[in-house]
Amino acid sequence: MGGHSPVLLALLAAAALGSGPAPPALSFLENPSNITSSLGKTVRLRCRVRGAGEPPEMGWWRDGHPLELADSDQAQVPLSEDVWLGTSQLSIPAVQPSDAGRYQCWARAGGEQLLSSEAHLELAGERQHPWVGGTPRDPRHPADPPSPGLPFFLEEPQDLEVGVDTPFNLSCGAQGPPEPVRLLWLRDGAPLNSLLDPLARAPSTLLVLGLNRSSSFACEAHNARGVATSRTATVTVVPQRPRNLALVKRGGWLEVAWEPGASGETPLRLCTVQAVGEDEDLSSVPAGGLYNRVVPVPPFAHRIEGLRLAAYRARVSCRSTRSSSPWTHWVPMATLEGAPGAPPENVTAERTAAARVRWAAPRGHLNGVLRGYRLAYRSARAPE
Repeated sequence: MGGHSPVLLALLAAAALGSGPAPPALSFLENPSNITSSLGKTVRLRCRVRGAGEPPEMGWWRDGHPLELADSDQAQVPLSEDVWLGTSQLSIPAVQPSDAGRYQCWARAGGEQLLSSEAHLELAGERQHPWVGGTPRDPRHPADPPSPGLPFFLEEPQDLEVGVDTPFNLSCGAQGPPEPVRLLWLRDGAPLNSLLDPLARAPSTLLVLGLNRSSSFACEAHNARGVATSRTATVTVVPQRPRNLALVKRGGWLEVAWEPGASGETPLRLCTVQAVGEDEDLSSVPAGGLYNRVVPVPPFAHRIEGLRLAAYRARVSCRSTRSSSPWTHWVPMATLEGAPGAPPENVTAERTAAARVRWAAPRGHLNGVLRGYRLAYRSARAPE
């Protein structure tokens, strides 16, 4: 009786463990976090829950009301035969002032429902409204001053397509509170100015004298509360328009030449030559009526052959391995006229006091403008 055996101690310990409280059917492993965002950005809130038994259902509330049409992704992963890990991510694209508020994630399984802790979504620089948490303030009392936060963007740089070495502008504007707000311009992530430069004053217009390759631009807005970053604008650089497209030689064909525009760090490889009848509309030209050839360059010249008309207009566009230039303007030109491709048809002669000859116009290609006919005849006794 002086002590318990090791086997008896083990049985007692197992009995003690088995008699403890059962783990909860639902428990949150991750609660959504507070977020401060700029207007127009995409916001994501996430929660994770552990559940026993059946897979948990999950959803979201805002300011105590269910979000029936929320854009949320759900995933349930089994951890064992009867234990599940549930994840829900709520996405708010292009966040607006009406999206600000208190968010909670809910989970339900086995007749039990659990709410996460609240997460607050605020807009940077948003002013305090008289309605807070669903409770109206007394209108007889003055409104609180604006809530200080990260800068709020009023204007952000936009995507552009520009020619090589062509100047362009980008604009950015932001405000507090708190003020002042200073702007830092970035090209491909590298700063272009300092916060002490005049360019840093908001609003700001960045003048770029030209690029030889495509780049990305953004601006950072700095104030006493921190830094907000604008959207990233992509500036796509294309070769410049070819110049001085002109007719060099002609016959029943047209030989044209042109000067290439600047292409930056990627050389031009191909050019496209188009030609169409002078009076034809490109949008309604019949099948086979548009001459379209892609030619390797250099040289920057091409002979347009297989033409059936006399008067044409032509244009050229060139491209590098990355992008294409704008088209040149249409340039009018004409082939030399040739003989009609077929004789007149249905020739008949009537002999009266004078000979009368009739015929119909040729149906073949005229190879120019039909200007008249030559009539030849001979009698039975005389040569032609």
